[in-house]
Amino acid sequence: MEVKHEAGIFYIGSDKDSYQAKVTYHFFRDDVIIVDETKTKEEFRGQGLARKVVISLIDWARKEGMKILPECPYASKVMRENDDYRDMIYSYGQDKADTAEQ
Repeated sequence: MEVKHEAGIFYIGSDKDSYQAKVTYHFFRDDVIIVDETKTKEEFRGQGLARKVVISLIDWARKEGMKILPECPYASKVMRENDDYRDMIYSYGQDKADTAEQ
């Protein structure tokens, strides 16, 4: 199953409105995205689709040089439980720009 990407969403399905699983995000700033939610339609649960869309989002963000603020509990769990993804988690105050804003 192919993961597709449009602005603000990674999904599996024929289009973003007819998804089987999806993860949505928005930009916090140019180099940080906030993951809002991950959803899998009931009939597709238990197939690993949610994990697949979250990992696609993480891989994309890494390639683009961004960090992720995972407000979605599922995305947070995936990122925190895997050592390969922890470096992608954005924390407030982790750079000088945040310190200057406070």
